[in-house]
Amino acid sequence: MSNKTKKIASVVEVLEDIICDMCGLSCIVHEYDNGIRDIESAHFYANWGYGSRDDGENWAVDLCIDCAYKVKNFIENNGGKVIVSEGGL
Repeated sequence: MSNKTKKIASVVEVLEDIICDMCGLSCIVHEYDNGIRDIESAHFYANWGYGSRDDGENWAVDLCIDCAYKVKNFIENNGGKVIVSEGGL
């Protein structure tokens, strides 16, 4: 039996870190000896639709866990509600 093989080179992008858009610090909470990192961050997105004040704009913000809690507390302290669940929304 004869097998043909072919070598294929590929490039894989690996997320190394997320920088908090509020405080500018790293979102890495732990780095293991093998180089694997635990990154904890919150991502907020806004897609403003047709006719809105910011028509067609898209906003994205990445926050570290400390800044995410500051935003959460701000919302709750001003009468808003943040939905908290385990296992996804």
